[in-house]
Amino acid sequence: MTIQPAGRRDASEPQRPCGEWTCHARWLGPWLAGVTLSCALSVPSPVDAEPTPITARAALRADDARPSAFEALPPQSDSPSAAAPTVLLSANARPAPGPLPRVPGIDVAEDESPPAPAELPRDGAAVGRFSAQGQSARLRFEARAGECALFELTAFGYARGWTATAGLAVRSAEGQVLVEQERAGPAVFGDLLVFIAPSAGEYELEVRAVEQHFRYVVVRHATYAALPEGGAFEVAVDQTEAHAFTASTGDTLRFVLRGAPGTTSMLRVEPSAERGQKQGRAGRARRAAATAGLADVRLAETFDPRDADDSTYPDLRLRAAESVTHGPFSALVQFPAAGALFVEVEQIGEGPGQLFTLAVERSLTLAPCTVRVGDADDEPLAGVEVVLLREPALERCGRGTTSADGTVTWPVPAGPYTIVYRAPGQRPDSVRTTFTPGVPLNVVAVPRR
Repeated sequence: MTIQPAGRRDASEPQRPCGEWTCHARWLGPWLAGVTLSCALSVPSPVDAEPTPITARAALRADDARPSAFEALPPQSDSPSAAAPTVLLSANARPAPGPLPRVPGIDVAEDESPPAPAELPRDGAAVGRFSAQGQSARLRFEARAGECALFELTAFGYARGWTATAGLAVRSAEGQVLVEQERAGPAVFGDLLVFIAPSAGEYELEVRAVEQHFRYVVVRHATYAALPEGGAFEVAVDQTEAHAFTASTGDTLRFVLRGAPGTTSMLRVEPSAERGQKQGRAGRARRAAATAGLADVRLAETFDPRDADDSTYPDLRLRAAESVTHGPFSALVQFPAAGALFVEVEQIGEGPGQLFTLAVERSLTLAPCTVRVGDADDEPLAGVEVVLLREPALERCGRGTTSADGTVTWPVPAGPYTIVYRAPGQRPDSVRTTFTPGVPLNVVAVPRR
């Protein structure tokens, strides 16, 4: 079954609100009265129906689709749209399970033949290598009508400084190109091709060395599906992570998170790929500080320089309602009385689409955390810019400026933190520490050499 954009109420029709307006909230359950599952899900004819462009994508199971019913939230800084989604869909996708097969080595004969045709099953992977520009590999696969297949390619060069261009294309059994794209990159780069089968049958994925040649691994992720336009997918009250994907720059996904009213959770968005998580630590620290106005930060520990390159994965921005504190890829949120809040994830960086994970750390206990900054003589320093990053994922839990007594305070969970700070006239610096409720964190701002 193909997922199509859900039907929208015509703007000329009178609205049918139900309940009472109170503080920017209304009950929206009957808003879609008369809209049935068939309005959101249909099987288009390849002859008389044009493919519908899809700009927002998420994980869903068709039989979980249902009208939404929860309170709309007032707009806030760094908050998502408060408009009610037309349809709620369960978030139950997952990346293809590993481990992935080993990538072929770099020792290749100049006259080596391209990889032989092979099968690519659901949640399967294939590896190979090209020895010359223009070679290609053909991978056969089956798909149901409306099934969504994500083909994730990672290309590896043969030496440092290597550059190449990879092409991905899906062909019908008759050889017609249904979708294709190309991606250029450095020694290691990735691409993501999204394909929705127009009908049940056999298809072929072609991996091509457009410029130069490279080694590769391609994974077929089979549990994701397209999100109807205007819809959102739901993260249940006991769910600690949700998997979804963006197709390209500008794609935005909407979530509805369920939780116990009054409880606090930490939200974090990050690439699902293991390589993206490994390389992300240094970049997350710099980004969390830079978006708070502190650039050129000297980190409190030494990072592997291979982990400092953020160019492989584009930026994902998280926007969350009811946030206590907010960073570019994380938010500390408190669930309102309705027990539901809106979250949006947008791909803002240039580059291919990507799989990502929205992690939800639930039922956190907050305590006032006071950071005190003093000079070498322990005199308080006012006007020091401070950013508090929670370890190990470096979620931003606070940003502010010290007052006359050299302190700044936020409600945060206990545990290890990195404090990034910049005293007036100095360059930014950082220190690692552990917060114990009731014990202030003291920082000595020594001029950076």
